Amino acid sequence: MASIHGSSGRVFVQSGASQALTNQVAAHVAGSGYTRYQVGATYRYLNPTAPIVVQKSTDGGATWPTTVTTGFEIEHAGGFIAFASAQGASDQFRLASGKYFTMAEWGGLINWKLDLSRDMQDITTFGNTFKQFLPGLGEASGSLEGYWADSAELTTITAGTMVMLALYADYGTPKARYEGYGYLKKDAIETAVDAVIKESIDFQLNRVWYHAG
Repeated sequence: MASIHGSSGRVFVQSGASQALTNQVAAHVAGSGYTRYQVGATYRYLNPTAPIVVQKSTDGGATWPTTVTTGFEIEHAGGFIAFASAQGASDQFRLASGKYFTMAEWGGLINWKLDLSRDMQDITTFGNTFKQFLPGLGEASGSLEGYWADSAELTTITAGTMVMLALYADYGTPKARYEGYGYLKKDAIETAVDAVIKESIDFQLNRVWYHAG
């Protein structure tokens, strides 16, 4: 894999309140074995606190008589319907209702960092001469660094508002990125007499993060 320069990075965050969506078809993801379906690009950052209704059609989208309630998960970051088992090759699915966020680039940033980890539970027993572990819960956190502009981040932290983040390692092609929901938990502002005012923001994962692109 070719190296990628850091200047290709970008950070996007939700812009404004979520908006309602109605009857948005989720296309089959090629190569998924009819287990994954993705809604159109405009609607791919779904509000995880808003109920989503999934409907199924077996006649090419002429009618949608079935509401699907089990056997799948909604991946809100990315707008996927992920089924546990394969669906019919001619089945179609749509999000009949729900809410989505519009994303906008977070300006003034010069650096982002993402730390992914998993707890390791020590299960070493008598007689072992080397420790043994069992993987536990996953976790992710990270930080953003840039030039201070206003108090928006402090307001978000004070209110405890969940945010949607899309961290691009490459904003060119194929737009490789990590995306998911979390909270801003720290805002450090540094002012020096001989430098531009900078701001460092720490965030904490609240749900699963996904890699896309």
